[in-house]
Amino acid sequence: MSAAARQAITEANTFCQSHGKYFLPKNKSQQSAMSGFGDTVDTYSLIFMCVAENDPEYKRGDWKKNPDAIIEDRRR
Repeated sequence: MSAAARQAITEANTFCQSHGKYFLPKNKSQQSAMSGFGDTVDTYSLIFMCVAENDPEYKRGDWKKNPDAIIEDRRR
């Protein structure tokens, strides 16, 4: 897990806890790009919810990775 991912998850969890709620991850994505200085820059996107313990949504996280390839079958 990248430093960007750890930071995003930690901050999201802290945010939810500060509101008396529980962190529930919904989706994530990570990308790497080259900066103008030749360094690799990681970006991380996290979609989450803050829910009460008795909320029906509060369950094991439903992580969904965005597809990085689409396979098309053109056989007939």
